[in-house]
Amino acid sequence: MTANHSEQALIADPSKPPEGSFTAAQHLGQTALKLFARKGYTATSVNEIVEAAGVTKPMLYYYFGSKEQLARKLVVEPLEKLTTRLKSFEFSEGDPTDREIDWLSAQLEFCKEDPDRARFVFALYFGPLGAELADAVAEYGQRAKQIIMNIAKNRSEFAQSTETWLNDYVRAIHGQMVSTAIEILYTDPNSPLWQVSAHDLAIRLITDIDHGYLNSVRGSG
Repeated sequence: MTANHSEQALIADPSKPPEGSFTAAQHLGQTALKLFARKGYTATSVNEIVEAAGVTKPMLYYYFGSKEQLARKLVVEPLEKLTTRLKSFEFSEGDPTDREIDWLSAQLEFCKEDPDRARFVFALYFGPLGAELADAVAEYGQRAKQIIMNIAKNRSEFAQSTETWLNDYVRAIHGQMVSTAIEILYTDPNSPLWQVSAHDLAIRLITDIDHGYLNSVRGSG
């Protein structure tokens, strides 16, 4: 494999980022995401990543340090930013319905922004327990579910209801998020789910859950 101009610059002076390094790092990252999403993290080797990206190993190690650090950069850091966004809805003064919509919208946007990244996250989430990076993704999932729980607690419908009703309601929202995200990620980009914005889709889904599930809660009161 012949080194390009950026690689030659890196070899000549490893302490100096090569020209166009931001683009090169992005290219490496997106290539790795596609492979991780398709084959899984463990089954994807460094050799496969650099060969698919058309670069050399020194470039990957220069930008990311190791395969694990590359994966963490691609998945863990974005999930931490998403968690921060979700937390901003957790105890705000807005209407609980609007905050539930914001919670769901943020996660659907995460999927649409970078489908390969989201597919990799789901592969880790539903993959073998104890797998590398799986713990970080599982921790995110638990935190996200706790946030929607804290938001839903503020609904007047649950003021006099049992905790079982609340848990079932949160499970309904969480399940709708997961099933919709999977449908988005594994269907044709020209499908209806891709044509509607994440926010509008979240409004529709939360409204449907509200009209269906919460009417049962109100009727039981």
